[in-house]
Amino acid sequence: MLKVTSHGGSPVTLTEVKYQLKLEDSFTDDDNLLQIMMDAATQSLEAYCNSCFVTSTVEEVFDKFKRITCLGRSPLISVTSVEYYTSGSYSTQSSSEYIVDTYSKPGRIQILDDYAIPSTDNVINRQKVTYQSGYGAIGAVPDPIKQAVLVLVTEMYERRENFVKRLPDYVQDLVRDYRYSNLGRA
Repeated sequence: MLKVTSHGGSPVTLTEVKYQLKLEDSFTDDDNLLQIMMDAATQSLEAYCNSCFVTSTVEEVFDKFKRITCLGRSPLISVTSVEYYTSGSYSTQSSSEYIVDTYSKPGRIQILDDYAIPSTDNVINRQKVTYQSGYGAIGAVPDPIKQAVLVLVTEMYERRENFVKRLPDYVQDLVRDYRYSNLGRA
């Protein structure tokens, strides 16, 4: 189970959305609606891709503490903390006891062989990992992802009463290379 505790926002701006929709910048009647659609499109595509687009903070919990843990959001930038549940509360594991793999998709954490897997209480959510995920600032997000958000916002705006319930194939095609599998996760 994961939750994004600090979302980086949409990889596109309101100005870009208005340009895509051929709306004048001076037309502000739908700005709040467009912002909601931008956020919804971004979050929908992030869930589909198992990614964060703009740098975000993610907190993820696992029921088992394994030697290698695959994280649920890519690309992984860094790990802030690894905690384990023992004696009724979370304790922080020393960063010298594990390595972080930011190269693989999904990113991983490996407990070094010289260290034992911490003893945890027999409860759910035994391990908690807090990390940064995303491509960086808005300007670093790949263009196909930005275009997918723009296309999805356009679909939402133009078909408000009859919106399609699944991502259109052409949107899926745009983000295909940025979709990461979470197979093998605990």
